Amino acid sequence: MYWRSPKQNYIKESVLVDPPGLRASAYFLLLLLVAALILLATWSIRYPVMVKAKASITGISASGAVSVEIHTNDTDWSRVASGQRAQFNFNEGGRSIKGTLQHVRLESPGVLNGEVQFDKKGSLQAQYKAGMTADALIVVKDMRLIQCVFNRSATTAK
Repeated sequence: MYWRSPKQNYIKESVLVDPPGLRASAYFLLLLLVAALILLATWSIRYPVMVKAKASITGISASGAVSVEIHTNDTDWSRVASGQRAQFNFNEGGRSIKGTLQHVRLESPGVLNGEVQFDKKGSLQAQYKAGMTADALIVVKDMRLIQCVFNRSATTAK
């Protein structure tokens, strides 16, 4: 028969009976703090879902609205709607301007017509002319990083 020494019995009993010390509590609190910081970071980081498109100016009204024609691929045109934010990076002059899409309507699959109300007011007629082309980034859905993580995990679980 196998007998344990009194020292081995003491070690076994002290592990089972003694509460965790200050060091174990500090490690647990540190782990909770790190988890809370990761959660805070994923909540504060924005991760917008965007559609890339080609756009060209078709006209500028006196009220400051710019008429544009937007060319997207066959799958993205259905996600573009009025009220969405967009950024236009013009090929001529390297200018970039942000605005809001208004009155978006479908001309044909992949081709949308609408107006853009730019954030910067001023002499739009002097800076932008009909026929200018731009690369457009349209924010279809503004999400936080944590929402994106949970949405992707929910869709992959199905």
